[in-house]
Amino acid sequence: MPEQWEFDLRNQLRGIGIVTIEDQDRVFDVARKCSKTGVVLGTSWAILGAPAFAPGALTGFLSGFLTGTVSCMGLSYSAQEVIKRIGRGDIPSP
Repeated sequence: MPEQWEFDLRNQLRGIGIVTIEDQDRVFDVARKCSKTGVVLGTSWAILGAPAFAPGALTGFLSGFLTGTVSCMGLSYSAQEVIKRIGRGDIPSP
């Protein structure tokens, strides 16, 4: 029986769109999916940098984009074994 944290991880991964096993095979595919998370975080950081006009907004967006993308990729690769188990059906939906 899978543990509760594995169900939680499955739901979190589904929320950010990286549970497709085929996408775990290539770094480019993972980065493409994770860039969506980076855009969301980058946009929110750009708003925080907006009082400094264009340079602040651009810096905020780029740093947020990189942080979001790298964080998502780190989560994806650290959970790769669990993701494969989900794909095989070893961890059913709760």
